[in-house]
Amino acid sequence: MDMIKKIKKYIPSNIKEAGKKTLAKLKHQKIMAEQEKAGIRKLNIGSSTDKRPGFLNIDIDESAKPDIVRDIERGLPFDDNSVDEIFCSHTLEHIQDLLFVLREFYRVLKNGAKLTIVVPLMDPSDMTHVRFFNKHTFRTMTGEEYWSSPYYFVGKYKELSRSTKQLSTCEELTVEFEIIK
Repeated sequence: MDMIKKIKKYIPSNIKEAGKKTLAKLKHQKIMAEQEKAGIRKLNIGSSTDKRPGFLNIDIDESAKPDIVRDIERGLPFDDNSVDEIFCSHTLEHIQDLLFVLREFYRVLKNGAKLTIVVPLMDPSDMTHVRFFNKHTFRTMTGEEYWSSPYYFVGKYKELSRSTKQLSTCEELTVEFEIIK
């Protein structure tokens, strides 16, 4: 063991970093292969430290050590109609272009897939929040009158369940949707 520590000391930091990235890529490929074998792909968007077993954990923050480091406002690296489930908790309040992100979710989700969104309701206590939600925010996703509008359209969804929970600084909304294509 001491020999390994001595050798590591002489490895340049850029090579160490490349090794870490290679290991992360291999981990990502292993999870993707397991999901492909099972025939199911599930995404945990904005995972932070909440790693969900059986899900590909995606986060913009590399220090959270997700399976995929990704800014979802640049799109999702998945084919159309290739995802069975998305879980997205306490992420959308940090997103500038919400319509784009919701359209990306719809693009990658299969017909009948499940989308779970968890957001704080009207929480100004966190300065990183760039938008606020109320109990009616997601009505454009389920209201047929919005589905024909090129501006409002983010996909067709059927609401499966809705619940709220009191947190220390705000109320939290959880909404589960089924995708309609």
